[in-house]
Amino acid sequence: MSTIFSHPSKGYVELGYILLAFLIYLLSLGIYRLFLSPIAHFPGSKITAVTGWYETYLDVYKGGQFTFQIEKWHQRYGK
Repeated sequence: MSTIFSHPSKGYVELGYILLAFLIYLLSLGIYRLFLSPIAHFPGSKITAVTGWYETYLDVYKGGQFTFQIEKWHQRYGK
């Protein structure tokens, strides 16, 4: 009977496939958000467009500054 534990390295190979699939997913999501999304043509920071971590950083570590940053972006890039 073959199981995942039948060979010591088999689990690592499957884990590698899972990680590869996850990386491909993240790459495709980034490409979609930068080039194919309906809001991709709006001006602004590309790193902010790709990920939500900048919002988390401003809200959690900077004490809720994301709302004020949005206002700054509107002044910089237009409304």
